[in-house]
Amino acid sequence: MKNKLLFFLLLTYVCFAQQPSHIIIGEEELAGVNIYSIIQDEDNTVWLSTNNGLYHYDGLHFNVVSSAIVKDLSLFGLTKDNNGMIYCYNLSGQIFRIVKGKLELYWQIPKEYISSVIYINFDTDNALLVSVNALLKVKKDKQVELIYK
Repeated sequence: MKNKLLFFLLLTYVCFAQQPSHIIIGEEELAGVNIYSIIQDEDNTVWLSTNNGLYHYDGLHFNVVSSAIVKDLSLFGLTKDNNGMIYCYNLSGQIFRIVKGKLELYWQIPKEYISSVIYINFDTDNALLVSVNALLKVKKDKQVELIYK
């Protein structure tokens, strides 16, 4: 009888679960920002290309990476080369490389090739391939080879 009573009491006992916790990161720093691409480097830093420039997340805060050489703040296409260096571009034809947490202009697409659709990648020789209204190969010495027009 005691077992039945104990079972009945335990069956009707109401348990309250802990409320789930929600953490929203970047709510203030990224308010009104459009994120176009995200990539993580070897140091586990997260990089975001946005309509307001480049941001990095250090595990606590999102920080903007400002640079006077950027003509157009909207950055796209975060891409790693074969050595882990991160590159991005803007629609003004500037291709940037992230060096020690700062943007460095790597190469400027010539005006005759700039289009509204740009795509960058790297081949097996670690040469930059740029797809615009032509396919260009930018070698390490910055010599440009027209692959397809």
